Amino acid sequence: MTIIINPNELDDKKNVRKGQPVRPNRSVKVNYRNALYDITRMLGKNTQEITSLYASGAPAVQIMDQLNDAIARSQARADAEAERIAEQFLDDANIQNKQRFENMLKQSLGVDYLSTISGENTAIALQVARAANVGLIKSIASEHWSKVLLAVNQNLSGTLNMPLTSRLKQIGGITTKRAQLIARDQTSKITSQLNQARQFDAGIKSYTWRTAEDERVVGTPGGLYPKGNKAHRNHFARNGKKFYWKNPPSDGHPGDAINCRCIAIPNIEISELNTL
Repeated sequence: MTIIINPNELDDKKNVRKGQPVRPNRSVKVNYRNALYDITRMLGKNTQEITSLYASGAPAVQIMDQLNDAIARSQARADAEAERIAEQFLDDANIQNKQRFENMLKQSLGVDYLSTISGENTAIALQVARAANVGLIKSIASEHWSKVLLAVNQNLSGTLNMPLTSRLKQIGGITTKRAQLIARDQTSKITSQLNQARQFDAGIKSYTWRTAEDERVVGTPGGLYPKGNKAHRNHFARNGKKFYWKNPPSDGHPGDAINCRCIAIPNIEISELNTL
């Protein structure tokens, strides 16, 4: 990445500066979540058809035939929509991240005009995220139907510990919550990955780790999760410490671990910026 600025505007009295963190964009997350809700509503409608058929007393063979047909139809639609939804999500996230990144640099450097040209790392981050999100979107349908099939088979064998209609309704709620998690987690992840790519390409080599500084931070003494876990390690202990983009911790940079709310405060060394 090359940063284009007017060098006469650059205030270089202070060589190292702290930039403001570039946070996830709420509207990007909401739009992504709403797109995923379209898929969960489709799955809910198809599952309700199975529930109604079961309630009518239809024979097991008819229920299974309609279930297999519903699975094939809805999975095909989810697969077809996955590419479009992921592409739109990443386009929106990239545009917002670039805009916020440039605003952060302008404030930190004290310049009126600044533009950035995305480099190879940004392109790679988007390419990797695209593959990951397409897979996650497709999995919403496959995981939903996997649970439905298990419930139907358990009901037929007499091993289901609740009415089938109740279990299918419960599965619908689980599917919706998973869509919410994907939207929230992936918005945080792509923000972290684009921040890393843009900062690294711009010549910003390190950052200061900042947690949400509340009781939910993993590792906080007396908090909800006082012991570090495999997914998040001990993020409390990292608060305020310097890390390098080239050397991530075992569970990744801020925002990489699932549901991680930590952020990276860029350490901007003016002499090392890639400027034009």
